[in-house]
Amino acid sequence: NLFNLNVSLVHADQHGTFFRPGFGNENKVVFTNDGGIYYCDDITLTSNSTSAIQQRNKGYNTSQFYYGDLSTATNNNDNIAGGTQDNGTWTLIDGGEGMNNFSYTRSGDGAFTEFDDNNDYMIESYVYNSHRLRTLPLETSYTYNLTSNNENGNFINEAALDKNLDILYCNNSSESEGFQIERNTNINPSSPEPIERAQLSNTLLDSDISALSISKHNTNSTTLYVGLTNSRLLRVTEANSDNPTWADISGDFVGSISDIEIGVSDDEIFVSIFNYGVISLWFTNDGGNSWNNIEGNLPDIPVKCVLKNQLLSKELIVGTMLGIWITEDYTVSSPVWVQAYNGMSETPIWDLDARESDNTILAST
Repeated sequence: NLFNLNVSLVHADQHGTFFRPGFGNENKVVFTNDGGIYYCDDITLTSNSTSAIQQRNKGYNTSQFYYGDLSTATNNNDNIAGGTQDNGTWTLIDGGEGMNNFSYTRSGDGAFTEFDDNNDYMIESYVYNSHRLRTLPLETSYTYNLTSNNENGNFINEAALDKNLDILYCNNSSESEGFQIERNTNINPSSPEPIERAQLSNTLLDSDISALSISKHNTNSTTLYVGLTNSRLLRVTEANSDNPTWADISGDFVGSISDIEIGVSDDEIFVSIFNYGVISLWFTNDGGNSWNNIEGNLPDIPVKCVLKNQLLSKELIVGTMLGIWITEDYTVSSPVWVQAYNGMSETPIWDLDARESDNTILAST
């Protein structure tokens, strides 16, 4: 067991080793890894010392968020959770403005996170199809696995929670079983049983899944949207039933679909593409019968996520590999896009989430 070794604890996944130059510095070493920066003043002492190598992240933040979620439960403060690259899942309950102390609620690579609409539970994820429920509040929480907990799906796996019906849909594709979506029904924070699992597949589902989204306009059934790496966009109605209806509503997309945003109705859909050299943004107001290119003057940069401004009906917000961009009117023939830092930098934006009750936006970077 590595934890029983009498050596320093150093974060995994090393990216660089650098010896300090100059006479007399031969044994002084800096390590860079997924945990940031580590320093050793004398490398010859490391074989039998728990402190020879020490973390040196003095004001340096190495965390990269894949997903983030802002609870829709109405209160005066924030409940936020996010999954990070090789630095676990971090959760804030009842946070205020400014800097806050987050709780480290799951180790390893963090991925998809989501709060239910009643703040009874959250979903936190590890790699592949490994998603689990954590009850709230954190002080008295317990966890149980929701999904198959196997090696299917993608490394950072796509998932979507139907908060009305408490059903989790996630990518469960594999080379041996083909392309499929796992449906996890009867999620109950009071008891881990019985979770009912079913695998959804169709001939239209013919490529790797790259995005999942659920309509908020249907409360009695699930309308699930599925984006694929081969540019195909699928709509699955009655996805919670024994006989879902699949439809291909793709446009002239080229590239891997990264996000699907539903507007004021299921007729209004926004799609983003995560590739260079392609049209990155599309919009339909007739449920996918026809699509409009709304890229306008947006630079040739991959778009990861899309969010419609609930206060300004024609404003669209997108997260890209070069920060946040907005257009004041996506309905014109060629929308004008501008960067919108508002205190941020040109960092990649991997996820956008909004709480409509107080018009708060969460950007995961």
